[in-house]
Amino acid sequence: SSCGLALGLAAFGKQVVVHNENGFIPRYKVIPGAESVVQGGWGTLQATDLLIVCDCGAKERVGDSLLEALVSAPCVINIDHHNANSQFGHVNYVVEGASSTSELVYDILAGLEQREGRKDIITANTAACLMAGIIGDTGSFRYASTSAKTFLVAHNLVLRGARPDVLTQELFATQSLPAMKLQAEAMSNLVLHNNGVFAEVVVTQSMLQKHGADLLDADSLAERARDIEGVRVSALYKEDKDIWRV
Repeated sequence: SSCGLALGLAAFGKQVVVHNENGFIPRYKVIPGAESVVQGGWGTLQATDLLIVCDCGAKERVGDSLLEALVSAPCVINIDHHNANSQFGHVNYVVEGASSTSELVYDILAGLEQREGRKDIITANTAACLMAGIIGDTGSFRYASTSAKTFLVAHNLVLRGARPDVLTQELFATQSLPAMKLQAEAMSNLVLHNNGVFAEVVVTQSMLQKHGADLLDADSLAERARDIEGVRVSALYKEDKDIWRV
């Protein structure tokens, strides 16, 4: 959603930089613009600068390196679809229950095109970014938040040049051998509670070192555990140096 919005605003003539706690993550190289994502904060913002936060239910979700700068930003727009968003922006475009923030970004850019009488703001690269976000947040159109409008947006993104087959292959179907070994061990140690309704998966630093894997290689495990018949809720516990992430 961030990369798609950045590319769309750049096509509109704005100067845009995308920041993220982790910077560029190689597994997301298929997303146009991802390689240009800057790790960490941005220094002092000017009064004319606008900060847009995508897909964060609360300001703390931006990450430690960005939180202080976010609090002091002169103007913040919060674009999100999570339930119980804390409305931390000066302007909040929050649609609870929407399929994804990428769907909301599409609405913004499509509205901008309509207002300006243009058809060149949502390019093929922008469409690819937004399609990746929709596919990711809907579980490939499996989750309840997937609406008729979501399919219509996806249809329009394909017409603009997005390739769902390529995106799905690169994002979900291509795994390194260390990642597969890590996931296999974690899933084999899965524990079920409450008559199989609640699943817990644990990934430790020793497991990462054993397989030569990265913590990001565990990200899909919460969803995989939830795919087990009868499971309604899953939790993934990840040991990240001196803290546990849940």
